[in-house]
Amino acid sequence: MKNKLSSFISGHKRLWNTFLFLFILLTAFAFRTYHYNTSVEMLNDIIREVPQNERVHRSFFERFLPLRHNNFSPFTIESAMMFSYSQDIAEGKGVPQRDETLKHMEDIPPYAQMNMALEWFLGWGWRLKQKIAPDPEGTPREKLFQDHPYMAQWMSAQIRLWASLTSALIFLWLLLLKCPRKLAFCGGFLHAVALSAIARSTGQDLVRGEFCIPLIAMTFVLAAWCNARARWWKMPVIFCVVFLAFIAWDLCQMIFSAWALVEVLRAVCGYRMKRGVLYAWIAIAAAVLLNALVVPFNITYGLIHAPILWFALPTLFCCYALQSVSRRLNLKGGRRLALRLAVPVLAAALYVNWAQFGNTPEYASNYSHFSEAMKAKIKFNNVKPANALLLNYDARIMWTPSMHSATWEIASSFFPSLIFGRMFQFGLARFLFGLLPVTLALYAALLLGLTLFRIPRTEFVKTLSRTFLPNIFTVGFIVGFIYIVRYHEFVILFLSVSLPMLVCTYLRAFRHAPWRVDPAEAYTVVYDRPRLLKYLRRTLTGVFAFVIFWETLLSIGTPRRYTGDVPFRETAMLIMWFRQHRDAVAGKGVAANFTVGPMLKAYAGTGLVMNPQFGMKRIRDATEKYLEAMFHGSELDLAKYCGEYGADYVIYNKGACFSYSIYSNRYIAGANEIKPESIVNLMIAEPDSLHWFYRLDVPRGLESINRVYTVFKVITPEGKRESARIGALGQNELELGRKESAAELAKKAVWLDPNSIGARLLYQRTHGCLPRITLSGVVDDR
Repeated sequence: MKNKLSSFISGHKRLWNTFLFLFILLTAFAFRTYHYNTSVEMLNDIIREVPQNERVHRSFFERFLPLRHNNFSPFTIESAMMFSYSQDIAEGKGVPQRDETLKHMEDIPPYAQMNMALEWFLGWGWRLKQKIAPDPEGTPREKLFQDHPYMAQWMSAQIRLWASLTSALIFLWLLLLKCPRKLAFCGGFLHAVALSAIARSTGQDLVRGEFCIPLIAMTFVLAAWCNARARWWKMPVIFCVVFLAFIAWDLCQMIFSAWALVEVLRAVCGYRMKRGVLYAWIAIAAAVLLNALVVPFNITYGLIHAPILWFALPTLFCCYALQSVSRRLNLKGGRRLALRLAVPVLAAALYVNWAQFGNTPEYASNYSHFSEAMKAKIKFNNVKPANALLLNYDARIMWTPSMHSATWEIASSFFPSLIFGRMFQFGLARFLFGLLPVTLALYAALLLGLTLFRIPRTEFVKTLSRTFLPNIFTVGFIVGFIYIVRYHEFVILFLSVSLPMLVCTYLRAFRHAPWRVDPAEAYTVVYDRPRLLKYLRRTLTGVFAFVIFWETLLSIGTPRRYTGDVPFRETAMLIMWFRQHRDAVAGKGVAANFTVGPMLKAYAGTGLVMNPQFGMKRIRDATEKYLEAMFHGSELDLAKYCGEYGADYVIYNKGACFSYSIYSNRYIAGANEIKPESIVNLMIAEPDSLHWFYRLDVPRGLESINRVYTVFKVITPEGKRESARIGALGQNELELGRKESAAELAKKAVWLDPNSIGARLLYQRTHGCLPRITLSGVVDDR
């Protein structure tokens, strides 16, 4: 039976590979869906908007299936921004040339301010889905929070399925690297179940990286395919994939620059650059250049000035040219070595040229916040200082949870350790069995073995021409992960390729070969003992299988929670309140934390003063000025800010404003002390004594909002003047006995300046009660 199965597989390799590809894809999707379903059910217990008798609790196996949920599961921060535009595209509105909801940024199209590819993918995906299988109509309760209750859930499933492609593509990449099918399957399966790969691709968030990483992985696969068999018609395919990748995510600059430089390093080390590699890089270079010339975002952010065009790609092509000259002239010995050593000199010259002429102040300003954060991490040994004033603003705002530094506890949460070891009190035992990530530890142990043992090292060198790139990237991103935790998604991507190849190297090295015995190397005596070698092979295979099993087990047992930065129940009630007055607040500027403002834009249609996608310095300045006015300025300073940036409302988060954690707004503002006269203190200590802001009344039934948020209406100088004028007219109408006209004028005067005593007295005289100010206007306080 075994022989029949083997002969069937060997005779139907493509069919079998297709089956394994789909199996890995569906496994990855199932595991990501499990995390999504589990987290949405947990969110149900937090927001509690679904009555107990309507709640549905899924079984363990049901959670692996894409199911509909009847509770609100909002996107937050940047995800809410992306969902906002995805929703507009899905509804047929598209992305406007001028978006009036992006306050003080109306002159720049949204697609020139931020990468936009994921939004079109999700929007058109939902439109296509609606034509095939329309969603049922949402209940009135579900529509309290969103227009299309099931749109967000479909988009979450859509991005999960797309992100799952990465795992399946790893399987193909390993096959192209001549990895045995079983180990190639293990590499794809490891990525499918690993927490580090799942963390940002569950669909709870919309992440540009999770849309772009499959495109990056696809490029590596296509380049390996082109390298294996050079054909010019493969170039347009690579061009299209890379072109879309650079539209989708600006981090591609770093990935492709590093890839080009790794190819240069590979050539300097003596490996030949094949014709297929040249074909692939010509297509990549054309895609990057066209992006720099025609894509609005990349024009705004100055991709034409990026190091990839001025330094990385020119170095690579010069390197290929030097190799070609060397082969044609048949250079050998010292001359050939001199030509190879000329490459680093040429690379240095190109880099100096870029630094001198290409790195313009405008280009540098768009990425200065990232470089400032990295400088600070290096300066303070990767530990964020408790004193905010030791960092500049750019470093403070970038050194946040998505960019924080790794600790052993954080590392073991992405790359699971043997968690039972944490019960040990002895430090070394606790570290080895409680904190050390098993996947990374296995990879490190196998790399260390290469330095100690000649035969595995010889086998490794034989495959190094194929595995040079994934190994360099794995080691490089492990170092990067120490400084920036979000690089875990790249660590697991390349680790899933390099680890199976490394295991394969050892399995080949542990083959029975008596001629390998060398008296000078004691360990080689094992090559004269076939049973011992067989035992070593099985042990290594068992360890690798255990690592994958442990990753699978921990993945199921470690649910990914929604961010703790958002008080979900109160925020959901806030969204409901704004939606109840949607016509009145549509497009109105809201100055609020990153966690709240984008959510109100996405679900209530308000305007946005502070954009969380703050790559442009102009966008970052809006946030810096707000924090400066809030924590260091007076009430008048904040009022001037609101006038300058078009804010009609300020949403004050009581807890967030006084928290002094290293990721808090107060820390980012550099406010070690809160002055009594600062507006951030007055808004909580004396909210009803303010001159330029008025605290709005929360509707009955939504009082829980007050536990976290206070919403202030901004009163403008023009509003005060107009209120005084209208109030005088109303008083005159009242004296003439025209009470109805006076009542209407009183209402307008109070709305323009709710703090005006004269306007409020006029309202009381004409309406017989005090005014109650809401989001949409003035109502009687009865």
